[in-house]
Amino acid sequence: KRMSSDDRTKKKDNRYYAKADLPWVNPDWGTVQANRVRGETVAQIQDCQEIAKTRMNTSIDTPWESNQNWAAVDYYVIAVAVIGLLPLLILLWIPLFCFLMVPVFLNYSYAVCALPKPCEAVPRTFGFYLHCIVQFILCLPSAVLVAIILVYSNIVWCVFGILYLTISAVARCQPGLVYTRLVDNAKALKPYQGGPRLWWYFTDCVVAVMGSVYRQGCGEFVKKFTNMFLITPWLKYWWSG
Repeated sequence: KRMSSDDRTKKKDNRYYAKADLPWVNPDWGTVQANRVRGETVAQIQDCQEIAKTRMNTSIDTPWESNQNWAAVDYYVIAVAVIGLLPLLILLWIPLFCFLMVPVFLNYSYAVCALPKPCEAVPRTFGFYLHCIVQFILCLPSAVLVAIILVYSNIVWCVFGILYLTISAVARCQPGLVYTRLVDNAKALKPYQGGPRLWWYFTDCVVAVMGSVYRQGCGEFVKKFTNMFLITPWLKYWWSG
């Protein structure tokens, strides 16, 4: 039986209210080891430990400051994003959507027809692993397209990113600035590189997609799935980066 808000107010005990101070400090935090299964690296854990020492309450968003005055670099970033994304959207959005729809629809059908109701956890049966093998084969065409998108996007980012660094360094009469900024950017990204190789955890990916498509429906999920491979990397690594 669910408790009403009044009942919860009257019954303030450990089941409903945590008595730990914020920010919460894990007494075992100093001995935490990087877990490769979760895609963690030693550098990432060390970086998190440094942040924890500041006693910053990470449960509250920090104020976001935005500059409404656009500079030349803002126009440059948007122009490159439009020029770089248009070929991908025109040539690959529909093929990728169609390639993804086939395994996603099969995954949805498995969730509807083969899983118990309700289902707290997907049973890892022989039928499930056979389903994962079929999913793996059906995902190969879309994986090829995603690899092409990855290579193309990285080439565009590197070429136009280094071009911007070179122009700005020449304009400031500091030719060494190109190398310095590249090294600084690489150091900033290093703690968050080396994530999990998803192909080695393909069965977990199948379960994750199964739950998402069951909630959202095939059409909505595949549309967002396609945008995740095509548009999201540009927003994260070019537009915001």
